[in-house]
Amino acid sequence: MAQLSLSALEQFPQGAVQISEGLVQGVNQAACALLPALRQGCPPPAPLLPLLDGGAEPAGTVSLSGALFSYSRLPLADGVLLLLQPAPAQGVTPGQLDSFVRQARTLMQDLLLTVQLMDPASTEGSRPDFWKTYCRTTRLLSNLQFMAQAAGEGVPFHPVTLDLAGLIRHTAEEAAGLLELSHLTLDYQALPVSLLAPGDPALLRKLLLTLLSNGAKATPPGGRLTLSLRQGQGRALLLVSDGGAGQPDWQALFSPPASSAVPAAPESGAGLGLAIARHIVALHNGAMLLQPEGQPGLCWAISLPTGPLDPHLSVRSPRHEELGGLSPVLTELSDVLPAAAFSELE
Repeated sequence: MAQLSLSALEQFPQGAVQISEGLVQGVNQAACALLPALRQGCPPPAPLLPLLDGGAEPAGTVSLSGALFSYSRLPLADGVLLLLQPAPAQGVTPGQLDSFVRQARTLMQDLLLTVQLMDPASTEGSRPDFWKTYCRTTRLLSNLQFMAQAAGEGVPFHPVTLDLAGLIRHTAEEAAGLLELSHLTLDYQALPVSLLAPGDPALLRKLLLTLLSNGAKATPPGGRLTLSLRQGQGRALLLVSDGGAGQPDWQALFSPPASSAVPAAPESGAGLGLAIARHIVALHNGAMLLQPEGQPGLCWAISLPTGPLDPHLSVRSPRHEELGGLSPVLTELSDVLPAAAFSELE
């Protein structure tokens, strides 16, 4: 292909960059919009250099300035012509992901029925391990569906006027008994015996258990988690502290993960907990803060409004039970509990 004039480059609907002798010889407006660093007569930006190597594929995808682009490389008489355009968006829609979760739950129920019909004598020793895996999978699917709903039509939100102190106390009592099996202590302190607040009981319980699960992962055996509830100025202040040693990775904690990031091991989770917690707090018109840097471990502070339910608060469609009768506390803490905690499940 012969060298192209600027007017010819402008005929391309994609970004077109003509490079020869290590310099940008021509660039159309579409390419400048995609990569403002492109300058005629200057070396190409560093992210484009691998595409100019003779061993590079003639077409494919490349990450430029944090975005994914598809490219084609065409030979010229003296150089190359690069054609760039944004890569198609992720193919899985929130609705498709929600459908996937529902189908996976159906398959899990079929699996559960199969195991329950097996000879108890042949499965007795492995049943706790099965139930632990089953609960962990259920939790993962629940979290995936939550994120799909948050990105689509919205998470089902059914607020009522509830006793926030009672909900937290009952959840903490059940969680404390289970965490003891992992050699962890949960201390709960609440100044108000009862505290009326507007909220979705299931979502608030999920918020609390998500933070406790994350805190338990950061706390070594024999360590202590603390949970406290206070009231003041029309707000409820919930504090969740873990017993992590040393300083947390603050940059990793607040930097959004790459879209292609995959946890290194099952124990590391899918990285959805903090996003889910923030979304639940936002649904309740609350705020979530982290203790200042310089102290070991993490202390999450959640501020929520109190008082009777606002009659003007919009309500989404009510949710149905999706855990198949499993304890929400057992399911949400399944990542941090030993198999022995599941031995009573039938």
